Amino acid sequence: MSATWNQPGKTWNAVGAIWPLLTQNPPNKMEEIAHHFESMDDNGVVQYALARAAGVAAHAGDFTGISPTAAALTAEATAAGLTIGQASTANTAAQAATLVKNSAIAALKNSIRLFGSSAEEKSGHSGPKLEDAGFTLAQARTPTGELAKVTGLELDFGTQPTTLAGSMNKVPKKKSYEIWINLTPNNPAGWTFKLSTTKTKFLLEGLVSGTVVQVKARAVGGDTGYGPFSDIAEHLVP
Repeated sequence: MSATWNQPGKTWNAVGAIWPLLTQNPPNKMEEIAHHFESMDDNGVVQYALARAAGVAAHAGDFTGISPTAAALTAEATAAGLTIGQASTANTAAQAATLVKNSAIAALKNSIRLFGSSAEEKSGHSGPKLEDAGFTLAQARTPTGELAKVTGLELDFGTQPTTLAGSMNKVPKKKSYEIWINLTPNNPAGWTFKLSTTKTKFLLEGLVSGTVVQVKARAVGGDTGYGPFSDIAEHLVP
């Protein structure tokens, strides 16, 4: 008799105790995060998953759209933890419980990798944001001191209506740049993060024609995480 497990993409057979791995495969290469599963026992994997999910949940604004969600990873880790307890119970079902546990831990590791890969993408591959959420970077950031202020920020009409093209001078030792916009010029509360880029030229899309938009930028990286914001540039949206 089969029963559907309460996690997306997973079924198990009560007798065969089979829990398939997720059908979605993680990327072959993760640029930022090192999970170090080899140094964890099964309980360690569960606790690591719970901690990473809690870290992302505590900084939810930095990981909008992450998949699997922090809640889904927490639920899967909790379920995997229950299978560990089942496996440790000395009874005639010990072997079957161990098989379920091993399958659950393998699936959980896969979900953690997907979670980490999505966290990298949604944070704009921002080392400081990933570290704030508790992830360990595969390559620790080399201390670079304080980053310089972005200079030379300029705006021009974009390639299409409702777009603006921007450019700025390069900041040495930066990892990326954050671009912030203000749709209500001169309103200090109107600033919102727009995009992250590694280039000194960028395109702002989805703006409202006929409005004036203010823009500022800052470098990301270094010991302090961020450099100072640039002077504000503004332009009419075509």
